Amino acid sequence: MKTPRVVIVFVYIIILFGIAVFPFKEISYRADHTYYFQIRLDHIYHILFFSPWMSIGYCLFTNRFLHLSSTLTWFIFGLMLALSTEGIQYFLSYRTFTLLDLLSNFTGVILSWLVLPLTKMLCNKVMKRL
Repeated sequence: MKTPRVVIVFVYIIILFGIAVFPFKEISYRADHTYYFQIRLDHIYHILFFSPWMSIGYCLFTNRFLHLSSTLTWFIFGLMLALSTEGIQYFLSYRTFTLLDLLSNFTGVILSWLVLPLTKMLCNKVMKRL
């Protein structure tokens, strides 16, 4: 039963690294020059890519409750994942590493931490019905 859960997390991480490595020329240019509420669309994408992180950890790897130590571990792992997906771009000639993108990645992980109580409530309701 735990194997499909690990596969889901593994696929999510592979997608994040794929997005970090793939050369998005035209999409990247448009996202860099489009603003919503004075926030670059590129940064909104970074936040959205990492915003489901804590929800994935809670819904897939707990029955009902996530202990603080495992929540903190999952959160720190999310920050390290955000750092590594942006950090890999430093070594690629066709991608650029920027601190604002890294900050956006961190913001997505932090946002996922902040909505974790809502996620717990929704996940528990769904699990009761299954």
